Amino acid sequence: MDPSTALANIVLPELDGIFRPGEVHAIEICVATHEGDELDPVQDVLELTLTVGPGSEAFGTAVWQSVVMARWTTTQMRWRLRSDLVDFAADRSFGWGEERG
Repeated sequence: MDPSTALANIVLPELDGIFRPGEVHAIEICVATHEGDELDPVQDVLELTLTVGPGSEAFGTAVWQSVVMARWTTTQMRWRLRSDLVDFAADRSFGWGEERG
């Protein structure tokens, strides 16, 4: 999967569904090759890094992994990212509820 496809079909729809306008300050998506070990094979990974919230807190996760997610659908990748983003937002200082306004 190329970064522009991942950004358009996975990342941006999930960001729009979770964060309010102005909360996301920076988005970086890059391709990295992980060396791997006996538990995690060598693979290409699209890594996402976000800077979010009033304190510009950083979040990072893998959007796509060439071996682990080889047969995953876009919907499955979006669900995984959504889960990671919701956990991140809930744990941050700007979180949801009272602090989010």
